[in-house]
Amino acid sequence: MRRRARQFPAAALLLLFLSACTQPALPEDHFYRLGASPAQGISGKLAGVIEVSRFIADGLAGRRPIVYTEGGDSREVQSYHYHFWSEPPPIMLQNTLVAYLRATMPGAQLVTPDMRVEPDFIISGKIRRLEQVLGPAGKIDLALELAVKRTRDDKMILLRPYAVTVATSNATVAEAVRRINQGLNAIYAKFLSEIPAR
Repeated sequence: MRRRARQFPAAALLLLFLSACTQPALPEDHFYRLGASPAQGISGKLAGVIEVSRFIADGLAGRRPIVYTEGGDSREVQSYHYHFWSEPPPIMLQNTLVAYLRATMPGAQLVTPDMRVEPDFIISGKIRRLEQVLGPAGKIDLALELAVKRTRDDKMILLRPYAVTVATSNATVAEAVRRINQGLNAIYAKFLSEIPAR
């Protein structure tokens, strides 16, 4: 009997130790990509070789974790731990713009700097804001600066800021990504419409 009484505390201690070692499984990482697609009837006015540079981004806007803020005028910017862009935003937006322009300017040759081709025009961009806004009035904020330079005389033919805010129907990251994509299409369409014919 005494032996059984000594075994019980030892077994209970072992069980307590083993339960302390087991932790709940960590959430899985989720990856998202953007894919801008032009609406019917949108066409560009540039011809020749057009180089699209990698976008510039400062701070969190250039990193893979998806960025969000809590509420309307919050100055605190945070990033998710398990939700990431499939590529860093400067590369992803460069690639989406190349695909968008190829679909809208079939007469032009769209290249990136790594192709080492002498371009007629260079398009560059800066990511000012790329984030989900949480709260009762959920939305996304997307702000870019886009420029077109003619290389033969180094003349800037267009330099403009573009910003859109799109309401979200729920607070999920997947919904935010859908709305960012919608905003990106709107910005690219506006940018294309403002490029002067050359």
